[in-house]
Amino acid sequence: MTGAASLRPEIRARLGSADPRVFAFIEGWMAARHGKLVPYRDDFDPMRVPSLLGSAWLYRYEPELGDFVCRIAGEQVKAAWRGDLRGRTLREIIGDHDHAVVMARWQRIMAGPLIQFGAASEPEDGSAPRRVERLVLPLAEPGRGITHMLGLSLYALSSPNLTRTILVPGTTVQIPCAEL
Repeated sequence: MTGAASLRPEIRARLGSADPRVFAFIEGWMAARHGKLVPYRDDFDPMRVPSLLGSAWLYRYEPELGDFVCRIAGEQVKAAWRGDLRGRTLREIIGDHDHAVVMARWQRIMAGPLIQFGAASEPEDGSAPRRVERLVLPLAEPGRGITHMLGLSLYALSSPNLTRTILVPGTTVQIPCAEL
């Protein structure tokens, strides 16, 4: 990514052994900031990271619903969740229990503003492992503040079926946008 903002070594270290694609996605987001803490949705150019679009997703907060609605879901995301997520609320996708946890995290991201990275592995059906790395980045709209969550989900699954979100509190790192 020529001319893109680069992550400082101390930020890379906080993200641990994240897949290199996570760093590339963050750098694409940083390049869209144009001096702001959080880039505008329209300033993020997905063609800065074309090889990652299949693993990308975008949710918009809908105040009248009190929830986020999926606007974009890449092909790997659709395969992992067994279908198209577009137009569905976060609650519909992940269920009531996980919804409370994710909403609390996303509200912290909006208030910070922060970026969030998490990675988890767990056995699926008690036998074969699965691994997910998730990156969540805020996007804003002029005059409206932060309204979108842009994400990257990298799946290593034993089967293309995620029946719930992997939520392991110890594996989540949030970094203030001001530090990037």
